[in-house]
Amino acid sequence: MNESAANPGPSRADAVEHLRRHAAGVLGADGRFSEARYVLDAEGRPVAFGPRGWLDAESLVLFVPADQPDALELLVETEPIDGQSAEADRWRIYHRRSDEPLCIRMRLIAGKFRGQVFDGDDLAAPNPCAAFEAAVCRWMNQQHRSDLAAICRRFNRIEIDEALMVGLDPAGFDIRARAGIIRVKAPRRIAHEPDARAILEEMCRQAQGVLE
Repeated sequence: MNESAANPGPSRADAVEHLRRHAAGVLGADGRFSEARYVLDAEGRPVAFGPRGWLDAESLVLFVPADQPDALELLVETEPIDGQSAEADRWRIYHRRSDEPLCIRMRLIAGKFRGQVFDGDDLAAPNPCAAFEAAVCRWMNQQHRSDLAAICRRFNRIEIDEALMVGLDPAGFDIRARAGIIRVKAPRRIAHEPDARAILEEMCRQAQGVLE
């Protein structure tokens, strides 16, 4: 059997999920590297607060995350956006505050993931859960906030405090803690809002030891 057929490379969906699964990377701007904590806008493009140099650089590569040999490498172009925009507000929900002066959107030109090359337009994908993401996060934070730390303990084997659910997509959800953003994988794909609520309630019961 052909080795490439037996071990196919990652798909576009794999690369998109990898980008969604993280909330920080390192941006190389003309060879100078700095942390880039990001969120994704409605079209799946990273948004971050950063320095003027990110706008003026001729070469920009975002590594997500930076500390893994199979990091997603993204060639990007940047543009400034309003620091009071919905995208900037979403960034603050995830990351609280920044000392950097500019809110910057990154347009994806091309990407490389585990040896596979992708066109940037294929990697910028809207979140199918966006229409009900805010409602589900609000419901969890109002009705099940005390369960979020238990969920991280049960499913991620980590202890956190000050837990707040801040994001949701088909593969999982994001919890903001004092230590940063914690990604929790859903046990199955989330297709719609009732599905999301059912999965999260099931995970809450499992975290409480009610359902094994």
